Amino acid sequence: MKRAPLRLLLVASMVAAALFPTAAARAGSGFGDVPTSYWAWPAIEYVAITNPWMNDYTDGDFHPTTLETRGLLARSLVEMFAPGGVPTPGCAITFTDLASTDPLYPYACTAVQLGWMVRFASGAFAPNGPIMLENFDRAVVLALGLTAPVQGLASIHTTAGYRYAVSPWFPYLQLGRTLGLHYDHANAALDLEATSFMPRDETAFGLWRAKTLPPWILAETSAFDSVVLPALNPADPTQLAKQQLTQFALRYVGYPYVWAGEWYRKTPPTYCCGYQPVGGFDCSGFVWWVLKLQGEQGWSNAGIRPYPGWSLPQRTSYDMAKATTVKIPYARLRVGDILMFADSGTRTWQNIDHVGIYLGNGWMIHSVGSVTTPLDPNAVYSDGPQLEYIGDPANWYRQSFAWGRRLIVSTAPAPSPSPSPSPSPSPSP
Repeated sequence: MKRAPLRLLLVASMVAAALFPTAAARAGSGFGDVPTSYWAWPAIEYVAITNPWMNDYTDGDFHPTTLETRGLLARSLVEMFAPGGVPTPGCAITFTDLASTDPLYPYACTAVQLGWMVRFASGAFAPNGPIMLENFDRAVVLALGLTAPVQGLASIHTTAGYRYAVSPWFPYLQLGRTLGLHYDHANAALDLEATSFMPRDETAFGLWRAKTLPPWILAETSAFDSVVLPALNPADPTQLAKQQLTQFALRYVGYPYVWAGEWYRKTPPTYCCGYQPVGGFDCSGFVWWVLKLQGEQGWSNAGIRPYPGWSLPQRTSYDMAKATTVKIPYARLRVGDILMFADSGTRTWQNIDHVGIYLGNGWMIHSVGSVTTPLDPNAVYSDGPQLEYIGDPANWYRQSFAWGRRLIVSTAPAPSPSPSPSPSPSPSP
């Protein structure tokens, strides 16, 4: 089921009022193709009217569904985040497709010089080319100066020194979700995958979000400065499977949250278990995807993951909780345990509304979405599978934790536990 942790600050209404003028104040302004009822209107207003960063067209329109170009994104990023808000003087990078006299050249040059965007191996910048979501996340994360968490996520490893293989985009996609740079649409067909091109409305949302982030959300990214998971012994088949499931789960950071989603791409008509227009997962669907036994109830992702999985006939978080026979407390969690959360009511199966997978040392991976409410600069916008550190007792999810459910039973003694950053480390993986 969908979790919606808004975690609003007390000053939310004051900040929102300052950032977003009232309807009366904005009457007579705006764009002909973006009504004030449009989902991204507050963000578009902020980045293109209150500020001129995305006021790119002279025809009076914003063109919300037009794909954003690399040149226009470079200009927005430099004006929003570069020191002084102006192009860096003296930039002299040569592009094969962008003359130094072009109005976009100083911005492209600055964005490349600062490392936010790249010049292609051919020497081109492709100023008129569209920007992919993964490239957008990289540019924004680097513009925000989050180099330490990028390095920590790029080198995610175990206490024994085993390094998990992650794509070059993984750190940026993870941080893009922590920062809430992408909107979780009620219509899943509008959700974007990592290699989707960014339309201008989605770009406006991400830039608005990056520019108005409360300091406490930025501070939370420091948890990723070092991501160390428990050592697993590959000589033990069970622990090898846990290592493989961790590796497999990390591959899906960057997929969107899709209500009832449980598949990595648009499902074919012959798929056994329903239809989804894009690849993505809800919370229990992601747990299914990572843990469920191949072939059980006709469902299989054999050939995609290297381990057979474990029996999990339940599909919803509610049913997964109801089927728990032994409730595992936080202090005794092990890698691969299903985590049950209830943010209201008593800690009973009737109130479980979210599930995740424990990866050890206080880390979990889960798929989380946001309630599609009017944009609020102090809300936590989440969209899809992502890492979360719940080792801190003050963490919102840790406080909502009810119990763990164990599917994976070890076949050999686990290695001695290593020191963990969690206040209540697991006794073994």
